[in-house]
Amino acid sequence: MMQSKEKEYVVVCGGAVKPAVSEIPKYVQNHKTYYIGVDGGSLKLIKAGYHLDYAVGDFDSVTEEEFQLIKENATHIIKHPAQKDDTDMELALEIVQEEFPDLECFILGGIGEKKGRLDHMLANIWMVYQPRFKQSVGRIKFIEKNHVFQFFFPGEYEISAEKMLPDYLSIITLTAVEQLSIQNAVYNLGTTDIGYPRALISNEFIDKNHPVKLSFKQGLVLVLRVNERK
Repeated sequence: MMQSKEKEYVVVCGGAVKPAVSEIPKYVQNHKTYYIGVDGGSLKLIKAGYHLDYAVGDFDSVTEEEFQLIKENATHIIKHPAQKDDTDMELALEIVQEEFPDLECFILGGIGEKKGRLDHMLANIWMVYQPRFKQSVGRIKFIEKNHVFQFFFPGEYEISAEKMLPDYLSIITLTAVEQLSIQNAVYNLGTTDIGYPRALISNEFIDKNHPVKLSFKQGLVLVLRVNERK
C-alpha cells in the first residue's frame, strides 16, 4: 500500500512584540516544518527553540550581539539594506514563493495583537493586493494568540472550528464580490452581490459538527476567527 506523503509546512515569524510562537505546535502537528525569521522575529523563533532555515531583513531592530546569535542559528542569512523598496515581510514572502511554493504557510507576528505598529499590520494585510503574491495568498494564514486571518479567492469552502475554537467568525469582503453566500453561521446570507468592501462580523460560533459554508463567484474575501477568551 502506498503511504501518503508527510505534510510539510513553512512558518514565518515577524518582529511583533509577542508573536504567537506558542501556537506553532497546534498547527504543524510534528510534521516537517521550515522556519523563516523576519528581522527581530528571528530571535523570537530561536529563543523558542527553533532553528531557522532563513533569516531575512535589514536587522535594524536587533543588536550586534543578537545578530550574531541569529547567524549561529540560521542556515541562510539574507541581509538587506535598511533603505529598500520592500518591507522585510514582503522579502520573506518572496522566499516562501521561491523555495516553498506548495506548502501551507503560517505567518506569526504579522498583524500584531494589542501592541505593535498599525502601518506594519496594514502593509502585511495589503500584500494580498499585490499581483506578485497572488499564487501564495490562498495558502497563508496569519496567526496571533487570539486571531487567525485567512484570505479566500472565488470558490466554495467549509470553515471549521479547527484548533482554535473562536468566539467570533468575521467575513470581510476586500473588494466587490459576486454571489456571496454564507450558510450554517448564526447569521446566514443568501446569494448576494456586494459592490464595495464590507465587514460581516456577526457570524458568531462555528458549530463543531456543522462547518460554515462560504462561497462566492468573484472578488476577494478575508475570514477572521477571533477568540476573546485567551
